Amino acid sequence: MHVIEEIAQYFVATVFGFLVGAVVNAVSRYFLSRSSTALKGSSTLRFLRVLIPVTAIKTVKLFFGKGLISAADTKPQLYSDVVVELVCGFGTLALFVKFYPAPVFFTNVAFCAALVAIFRIDLGEMIIPDAISLNSVWVGFMLSWFGAISSMDWKSSLCGILLGATILYVPAYLYRLIKGSDGLGGGDVKLMAMVGAFTGAQGVIFTLFVASFSGCLVGLIGFLYKRISSNSLIPFGPFISCAAILYIFFGPTIIDLFLSLTDYF
Repeated sequence: MHVIEEIAQYFVATVFGFLVGAVVNAVSRYFLSRSSTALKGSSTLRFLRVLIPVTAIKTVKLFFGKGLISAADTKPQLYSDVVVELVCGFGTLALFVKFYPAPVFFTNVAFCAALVAIFRIDLGEMIIPDAISLNSVWVGFMLSWFGAISSMDWKSSLCGILLGATILYVPAYLYRLIKGSDGLGGGDVKLMAMVGAFTGAQGVIFTLFVASFSGCLVGLIGFLYKRISSNSLIPFGPFISCAAILYIFFGPTIIDLFLSLTDYF
């Protein structure tokens, strides 16, 4: 019976994750379209698009025909929707295994969902909506006040916000002062403040290091294979989002491992 209960809990957590993914799709499509026309169709279809995971429906649509949700959907959009919901579904399951029944489970689900939405929006339009990043800063700070973030109080969250906001703002300001153009967008600065609200100063440093390293690596590979030119604009938000999610799952472990390696030098 104990095994059956565990399987049932995992199933419910995964379904909950797909529901979260459906909401992430609705939100990201709204900002990608820059208007409320992202949710097209009747009020019933808008309701279904927000509340029902579309992975199965849109997979059927991809392979067996059109017209199940909206004739305006394109194959790249459908594939993106499916990927987002799969990531949210199984990501929520992983968070459930790692954190449940602590309240931090729900906190991390919300935080990671916001990061997935930012990943998709910034990758598609190179914008990071203030409605997500700035609101998440206040939400993260309030959750830390009530002890809903693991190993963090409101002071740690506040330090993370201040560090996250300044660690990119200062070099971005200096770059603009010297070059006369933007090197980093203001959205990246606000996103780092959001990361700091949920992970503290340690999470900000980890996230910036991993995001910068992976961004440089992807840029170098793209340049070598002539997919990216020296003038190409590469959104930094997706790298920050992935690095922050990595910190949620493995950050403290990776940091401890890295510090232990310094004993040999």
